[in-house]
Amino acid sequence: MRLQIRPLVFVLALLAFPATAIEGQTAAPKRVLIVYENESTLYAAVQVAAGIRQHMEANSSEHIEFYTEYLDTVRFPSPDHASRLVAFLEAKYRQLHLDVVMAGGPGALRFVLENRDRLAKGVPVVFGAVTENSIGDDLPPDVKGIVSRFDLGRTVQLASRLQPRARRVVIMSGSADFDRSWDATARRVLGERYAGLDVEYVSGLSLAGFRSKAAELPSDSVLVILTVFQDAEGTKFVPREAATRIAAASSVPVYSVYSSYFGSHVVAGSVGTFQSIGAQMAALSLDIIKGDLSAPPTTPAREVALVDWREVRRWGIDDLLIPEGAEILNDEPTAWERYRLAIIAALLVIVAQMLTIAALTYQNRRSRKLEATLVSERLELAHLSRRSQLGELSGALAHELTQPLTSILANAEAGQRLATDEAPDIDEMPTTIREGDEL
Repeated sequence: MRLQIRPLVFVLALLAFPATAIEGQTAAPKRVLIVYENESTLYAAVQVAAGIRQHMEANSSEHIEFYTEYLDTVRFPSPDHASRLVAFLEAKYRQLHLDVVMAGGPGALRFVLENRDRLAKGVPVVFGAVTENSIGDDLPPDVKGIVSRFDLGRTVQLASRLQPRARRVVIMSGSADFDRSWDATARRVLGERYAGLDVEYVSGLSLAGFRSKAAELPSDSVLVILTVFQDAEGTKFVPREAATRIAAASSVPVYSVYSSYFGSHVVAGSVGTFQSIGAQMAALSLDIIKGDLSAPPTTPAREVALVDWREVRRWGIDDLLIPEGAEILNDEPTAWERYRLAIIAALLVIVAQMLTIAALTYQNRRSRKLEATLVSERLELAHLSRRSQLGELSGALAHELTQPLTSILANAEAGQRLATDEAPDIDEMPTTIREGDEL
């Protein structure tokens, strides 16, 4: 009986368990198509993509396949280019079931909505990195997105707050269609005077012209750089690259409405970070994938006053002027603030070592000088000693020579007297001369 039950249980388990396992393995993945208005190197697109992927990976238990397309319609705005893109993408995704289409940027949103029936008919659309003015009045119920203000007015107000002595704000924009639309928006929002500042608009220049203009701005000015996709010479740029080169030449602090410009000499701006916009788009897409379409047509992007602490220090801006609630970038303590005690201790050790080295050097020089003096005195003493010995020897020689010479002289004089006497003693003279010879 036991042998009959075991095979039966095994067969039932074999039939039941693999069915559930195979069902889990064959569950269709969720597919998301992300369409960006610009090229893949645009820093804003990179940040949006990072926010989307990070949020979805952290908050979804389902397997999600990502498909990404870059329209590059800012650099290639012709209708022919758009037509070729539509035909290409239609053929590419015809056989693929998509769950959500995400559009990054106003151009991408227009492209997707205008060609939705050919690219992804009936597929919900989530958009982001667009302003309220760039979307239509009546969106379909399954089209929802994150609306950014790119608030130029608040950015100028922030600049006026951080630089209370400023009297003028200069707004720079390029020559591409997107740049000119920004210039028109800036003129409509700011007019000729805003937040107590005179407003000057600068466009239609080459990149070198923008740099020269920025370098010549008086100290009571602030500079806001919008976008430069193309300059007056027709040279195309990634806006962050152009903004970086202009800001590097600027004689005054630079502000921006784009978070992607930060880290390139931009002081501050009222912005919604592109990474947070991507995260909001991802959250909305996950809700739609789950079947939840209850979100409103548009959701405001989370925006803050963003301030780069390094630039605040570089320009000597009073940190007390930074508004409450501002998000501070690069607010890292300096090496002095972080390692103050260690630096002081190291400096004390270095100073002590320098003093010790100086003292030893002084002592060494003093010892060498003293040694040289002693050697000189020793030589002089030896010289004096030799002179003294020579004097004594000379005296002794003189004494030894004086005695016989004196005797010889005396005998000679005696012999001379004997010889000159009228009656000289001839017998005595030989004796006298012999005594002189013996001496």
